[in-house]
Amino acid sequence: MTKIILMEELSGRCLCSEVTFTCSHKPILAGHCYCLDCQEISGAGHASNIGVPKGSTKVKGTLHYHEHSADTGNIVKRGFCPNCACDMYIENSGIPDLEFLRAGSLDNPELFKPQLAVYACRRISWDAVDPSLTAFEKMPPGL
Repeated sequence: MTKIILMEELSGRCLCSEVTFTCSHKPILAGHCYCLDCQEISGAGHASNIGVPKGSTKVKGTLHYHEHSADTGNIVKRGFCPNCACDMYIENSGIPDLEFLRAGSLDNPELFKPQLAVYACRRISWDAVDPSLTAFEKMPPGL
């Protein structure tokens, strides 16, 4: 896997700027998820996420949360802006030491450098996995 080099703090916001976040910790992982839940919540073939240590993100504003059993078998808690409904934050019971930020909500989305693709078995035919990424059919052990 490619080593992630973070040159600046991660910061981001929802569509209406009511909720903002900062994270000064280096990402642990960055990648695309092709699970059915990520497809549905993103309205696309996958969602792009950045995993950081749990508790390392500071949020200004109030996130509302929706918790559900994901198609992967894990319990997923999603944080979204109550005003514009922008999905920005995720916790996943299968990866309890990390929290995830949506790459599209970054103030500087160029900081997102994907390393891997997970749940490639759920990939939609029109959303190809970048061949330069390490792709896993499901969630790799140890994540």
